[in-house]
Amino acid sequence: MKTRLSAAISGFCAMVAQLALTRELIVVSLGDELSVGLALFAWMAWAAAGSAAGGLFFRSRRPAPSSAGFLLILQGALAPASIALARAQGPLFGYLRGEAVPVEIVALMALVTLGPLCFVHGFLFPALSALEDRPLMSGAAGRMFAWDTGGAVAGGMTFCFILAQATTPVTCAAMAGGMSAIIGASWLQRRARLAAWSALAAAALLSPLWAAPSENFLRSLSWGRPAADSLESGYGNITVLDDGGQKAFYEGGRVAGVTPDFAVGEYMAHVPLLSHPAPRSAMFAGVDATTIREALNHGLDRVVWAELDPAMFALRRKHAPPELAPVFDDSRVFPAAVDPRRLLSRSNEKFDVIVISSAPPETIVLNRMFTREAFDLMKSRLNENGVLAITVPFTENYMSEHEAALLAGTLMAAAPELRHGNTTPPVEPARAPFFFIIGQKPLLIISRDGAPAPTPEEAAARFRSRGLVSERFTADTAAFLFDPRRAEAALMQFSDDPMEHLMAADKTAAAARWLTSRPGAAPNSDLSPNAVFLKNKLSAGMYKSMPAAAVLDAVGNANTPRARRTAALVLLALAALLAAASAKSPAARAAAAHFTTAAAGAVALIVVLVVVFLFQISFGVVYQYLGLVNAAYLAGCAAGAGTMSRARREDLRRGPAALGAAALGLCAATAALPAVYTAASSASPSFAALTLFGFAIVCGFCSGAIFPLAVERVRPARRHAGAALETSAAGSLYFADLAGACAAALLSGSFLIPTLGAFGALYAASILCLAAFAASISPAPR
Repeated sequence: MKTRLSAAISGFCAMVAQLALTRELIVVSLGDELSVGLALFAWMAWAAAGSAAGGLFFRSRRPAPSSAGFLLILQGALAPASIALARAQGPLFGYLRGEAVPVEIVALMALVTLGPLCFVHGFLFPALSALEDRPLMSGAAGRMFAWDTGGAVAGGMTFCFILAQATTPVTCAAMAGGMSAIIGASWLQRRARLAAWSALAAAALLSPLWAAPSENFLRSLSWGRPAADSLESGYGNITVLDDGGQKAFYEGGRVAGVTPDFAVGEYMAHVPLLSHPAPRSAMFAGVDATTIREALNHGLDRVVWAELDPAMFALRRKHAPPELAPVFDDSRVFPAAVDPRRLLSRSNEKFDVIVISSAPPETIVLNRMFTREAFDLMKSRLNENGVLAITVPFTENYMSEHEAALLAGTLMAAAPELRHGNTTPPVEPARAPFFFIIGQKPLLIISRDGAPAPTPEEAAARFRSRGLVSERFTADTAAFLFDPRRAEAALMQFSDDPMEHLMAADKTAAAARWLTSRPGAAPNSDLSPNAVFLKNKLSAGMYKSMPAAAVLDAVGNANTPRARRTAALVLLALAALLAAASAKSPAARAAAAHFTTAAAGAVALIVVLVVVFLFQISFGVVYQYLGLVNAAYLAGCAAGAGTMSRARREDLRRGPAALGAAALGLCAATAALPAVYTAASSASPSFAALTLFGFAIVCGFCSGAIFPLAVERVRPARRHAGAALETSAAGSLYFADLAGACAAALLSGSFLIPTLGAFGALYAASILCLAAFAASISPAPR
């Protein structure tokens, strides 16, 4: 029983540490949720290496009980140490917090951060399997797999509902590591066991003295200076830094605003509100108190102030200067600590002006405000003559090809007139349905009824008639910003012929036609986050990473229907060859079992990442529930592995039907998810969430069942092998499972989901499942 309990606690510690480290890497990658895939890639790669090494090491020897104890204690010590290693990655690789880090550097950081802990965790699996009493190796390996994943389920849920909310990352990792060390000490001799337990008890009693200072020191290490404030909310890490008399807010490593910032604050209030002839109500998202104060001076009756993270309101109020404090208590201001998009979808309230101040759509949560679904929703919540103003990725003097494609995708999402397929040319409106204001933050402004931009004289007159007085924004400023010649000069870069641009009747419409007709231009949408892939290519090309840019370009250019069909046919042909050879050769049968296991690991990981992606689209809070998503999948894994491990040996040997059925079940669940999720989303968001968790459990069950079935499938090839060689077989199959998963983790977040979209990635995974099914159904030779 101690072996199984050790496996469970090892899984618990590993999952808690994985989630804490994944959140640290999300901050390093500026909040990019798809970096979860890179963290999982590193985790699976090192765990696979450790499992393979352990299988080879224990192939000719049985591990001593003290060996398992030392490994568990080492794993416990590495959990908090890895937090320190994660926060040193920026200085180690020469990147400052807030600086864009290319995708392959994030992957390398993940490998360095997770390496020691994951290798030890992987090494533990064959060691604990070899210590299990039962002679039937498939039962022992499957049992250890089930107990390990069961502990991981408990770790994911504990992290999600308790540890992430109530503790700092250092304390969280130390608590999980302490549990691993406690059970590890139980394997030692009496004197060593008592010494280890005494040391752990002393560390726990002294935790008030070292926990907070350790967290502050490591936070300062990661930012290069002490933080004025920092907290882990359910939505992400928020850090506040002193910046020359101002307070700079960082959420998920990305700048989320500065207070006080009078220049930008006044600009973000006055420009959108001057675009409307007589605004009475407005909604603002992502702005600071300066903007709200200035907006109230326009005579608004109601201002809804939205923030994604409720903790951000408290920090903005805590660090606001005295002159801005009254804004938070103004009776006309209605704070809404909820995702702006969910706020609009849940209410039928309409506004004269909606203002969205956001960073570029470089992550899934940011991309949610720049998709065609989001624009359609926001425009439907505008009153007659209503105005939508949103910050856009725009550079006044020069934009690269990838930046231009990013802007084109935003324009196509915002304006139905510009959306088109691959064969239909875009509509050429006589006048653009939007206009740009080039200022402190470039703004795309859309009128619900297609009203043109105010003239400079109209903007200045509105400023004066409303009796506005600001420190840095005047009527002359309004006239200057609304002068169409400023935007026209910036838009000239979107033309092959400058003279043609100058002669165009509507230069904004001409620039929009040029942008949306370029290769690679596609409307940004929820399920196909083209902007995220373009961001990866842009950061790879600009930030010390030209080879990665070439790879990303090649992947994007090769993503054609013909190439996808060819890849599917090659994969199915390979599976058919393996199946044919398996009927005649034990070695080929073993290879087919390893291929099926690797395919199951890859497909399951793709499903997990797509579930994370869809959950973020629907709710925007995957940072809080990442542990719950993993727990749902691993609960299915534990159930599948446990069910098959308890099956009678005769039942497992009735042929390849069981292994093929598990692969086919995984294929069916993966292929059905898009249709079921679409139907559930139309019913209610809560039903959609339950659907996602349900599919994670089902796919996990099929994937977990495949492992013990594959062990039994390999067994006939090793009929005269002893327990040590069977331990090696379990280790090699575990390696195959993790290798497939880490390959999928690396490719899914960087290429597969951004290029094929969420549903396309699932369909690709279902084809891989079919190949696994084909490889697993050949009968064993007699």
